[in-house]
Amino acid sequence: MKHIVSFETAKALKAAGYPQPEFETGQIWYHSNGLIIIVGRVEGIFIDSRYVFCVDTGESTLDNPAKLVSFYAASATEIIQAISITENSADLYCCSSWQASDCFQTLSEFHENPAEAAAEIYLKIKQQ
Repeated sequence: MKHIVSFETAKALKAAGYPQPEFETGQIWYHSNGLIIIVGRVEGIFIDSRYVFCVDTGESTLDNPAKLVSFYAASATEIIQAISITENSADLYCCSSWQASDCFQTLSEFHENPAEAAAEIYLKIKQQ
């Protein structure tokens, strides 16, 4: 999946203090064993109940997602927002010697997946 971080990157982000949001319908998480989990909501009888669907196995269950998932699969947009909100220093890392427009043109040089590229920047900022 090119719009979210990999399992290994999700683990690294969590270890670096990346915020793990409350569970919401439509989110993608990783189980501690690396399986991809999608959080959903059941309509009707089970109003406000959550279900989880495992992409890798095709299984779904009504359960508390907190029991089944461990690492949030963040998107590039979410990671960039976290950089802007928590550090306001994305330009300190990637744009200190370039114009802003150059920074966005070269962001893909970090990784072909935009979420992985943003995560790499987030992790490098957190190491400073």
